[in-house]
Amino acid sequence: MYRTRISEKMVLILIPFVLIALDIAFAEFAEDPPVYIGQWTVSSPSGTAFDYWGNIYILDRSQKLVKKYDNRGVPITEWISCGADDPSQCFAPYDVAVDSYGNVYVTDYMGITKFDQDGKFMITFGFTGGTGPGIAVHSFVDSSADSSGTPATSIFVANSPNHSIQKFSPDGTLLKEWGKYGNLAGQFKFPYDVAVDSAGNVYVADANNSRIQKFGPEGIFLASWSTTRPSGIDIDSADNVYAISWLNCSIEKFTSEGVLLTQWGNCGAEEGQFTSPFRINVSPEGEIYVSDTGNNRIQVFESADKDNDGISNTEDNCPKDYNPGQEDADQDGTGDQCDGCPSDPENDIDGDGICGDVDNCPAYSNTDQADADEDGVGDICDICPYDADNDIDRDGICGDVDNCPEDPNKADPGICGCGVVDTDSDEDGIADCVDNCPAVKNPDQTDRDSDGIGDACDTTSRTICSILGNDHRPFLLDRDFFKFTGTKGETVTIRLKADPPGAGTGKQAGLLLWHNIRRVWFMKKDWGILPNEITVALPATGRYYIGVAEQPKFARGIRYRGNYCLTLEASPATYQTLAPAFRVE
Repeated sequence: MYRTRISEKMVLILIPFVLIALDIAFAEFAEDPPVYIGQWTVSSPSGTAFDYWGNIYILDRSQKLVKKYDNRGVPITEWISCGADDPSQCFAPYDVAVDSYGNVYVTDYMGITKFDQDGKFMITFGFTGGTGPGIAVHSFVDSSADSSGTPATSIFVANSPNHSIQKFSPDGTLLKEWGKYGNLAGQFKFPYDVAVDSAGNVYVADANNSRIQKFGPEGIFLASWSTTRPSGIDIDSADNVYAISWLNCSIEKFTSEGVLLTQWGNCGAEEGQFTSPFRINVSPEGEIYVSDTGNNRIQVFESADKDNDGISNTEDNCPKDYNPGQEDADQDGTGDQCDGCPSDPENDIDGDGICGDVDNCPAYSNTDQADADEDGVGDICDICPYDADNDIDRDGICGDVDNCPEDPNKADPGICGCGVVDTDSDEDGIADCVDNCPAVKNPDQTDRDSDGIGDACDTTSRTICSILGNDHRPFLLDRDFFKFTGTKGETVTIRLKADPPGAGTGKQAGLLLWHNIRRVWFMKKDWGILPNEITVALPATGRYYIGVAEQPKFARGIRYRGNYCLTLEASPATYQTLAPAFRVE
C-alpha cells in the first residue's frame, strides 16, 4: 500500500487557491448569468458574424470555410475562407466580421480577405505572418461638413505578432496603428481580439497580460481591467463587454467601465460548458454565440433578463421589451408592450392583420373589412350582409328579402298580414282573421243580417227570409206577418233588408211592430227606404206581431218587391220565438 504524504507547507500553498475557487463558485453578481438556448455543430469554429438582414456567418476553421445561414439556421451558401479555389491554398482562418453593406472580412495567417455578401472575392490586405488575429468592424455616420451622410466603415484588427492594433479603411488602407510589446498601459502581449462599442471606443483582449484595455476611436488609452487570458471579446447593444477565457473555459460580462456583472461556464462538454473556447460574438438581438472550438460547436445563450426590467425571461410576458409592470389587458400571457393585439386574446386568429377586438370578422380573413349593411359585422361572416338587423325575427330569412321581417312565423303577409298567423280553427278553408264564424265551420260565410257574424254562429238574432210582392191578388198589397214573445223592458231591434241587400237600393217597404196585450194597443212602424229598422223597449210581456208590407200601388216606382230577410235581435229567449204568423209565402 502506498500513501501520499501532504506536507503542512503544501496545505498552506493550496489553501488560497481553494478559497479563490470557493469565491468564484459562491460569488453573487449584479446579474444572473445568461441561459443556454441551443447549439450548432461546426467543425472547430472560430468566429460568428451577423449582417443587417439577419443572416449569420460562421467560420469553420478546420475546413477553411465561411458558412452563411439565414436567421432560422437554414444554409444559404459557403465559400473558401481565403478566396482561393482550393482550401489547401489557405491558412486556418481566425475571425470573421461583416460591415453595414454586407461585405465580409476574414482574417488568417496571411492577412485580411474581403468578400461581398455572396462570397465573391474582392481584395486581400493587411499584415502577414500573424496568428490568432481578431477583427472588428465599426460603421458610423460621418458628421463632417463634407460627408454624404452615408455610413462610414473602419476595420480594426488585433495584430498578435506585432503586439498592436491596426485600423483600416474598407479598401485596405492602413489608417492608424498603436501599441507595442509590454505590460504598460497601451502596450500588449499577443492581443487576440478587438471589439468596438457604439461610440467607437476600442476594446482589446490583451491575452498574455490577462486584461482588457479600452481606447478611444483614435487609440487614446482610457482604461483597463483584469481578466484571465482573454481570447475573444465583443460588445452588446448596451455597450456591455463580454470576454471569453480559453484557459478557464469561462465567460465574463463587464460594464463598459470594467465592472463585473456576471460570469458563467467551466470546462467540459455539457451544455454551458466549454473546451478551448475561442471567440464570443453578440447578435443584434442580444443572443450570445460562443465558438466552443474544442467541442466542435457553437453554443448560443441569451440574457436571463434580456430587457433588463428585473423579470427573468422565463417569467417575463415580454422578455425582449422593458415592461416591469407586466401589463396584459387581454390576459393572453403576452404583455401589452410586445403584444401586436393587446386587447385581443386570440391575437388576430384569422391572420388578416386586423386585431380581433376591432376586426368585423375576427375568425375570417377580410382585409378590406367590407360591411354593406354597416351593422358592424363584415360581409364575409355576416349571415345577412344586406340586413342591418341580421334576421331580427330569427326565421332564417334575412330582412332584406323577408316580407315579414319581424314575424318569425311568416315570410309573407298571407291573408291575415304580418304578425298574425293564418290559422283556420274550424277548418272551413277561411282564415280566422276573416272568418265570420272562426270557431264554426261555415264555408259559405252566410250573414243574412249583415252584422259581421255569420249565421252559423250568430247567437243574438234570428233571421227569416221570404218574398214580398208575390200575392196573386193583383189589387191587394202583399203583406207577411210574424210573431214573437217578448219580455217587458227588453230592448229589441227588428231589421228588414232586401236579399241581397243591393236589390233594395232606393226602394221602400213597410215594417211594423204591434201588440194588443190586455187590450192596450201598441204600434211602431218604418215605411222608409230599405233597409228598415225598429228598435224599441218592449212595453209589456206577451206576444208581439211584425208586419212586412208592400207599398201602395201608387208608389209603383219606389216600392220593393222581391226577396227579403227579417231579423230579430234580442235575448235568446226572445229571438228564438220568432216565427211566421200568417200570410207568409
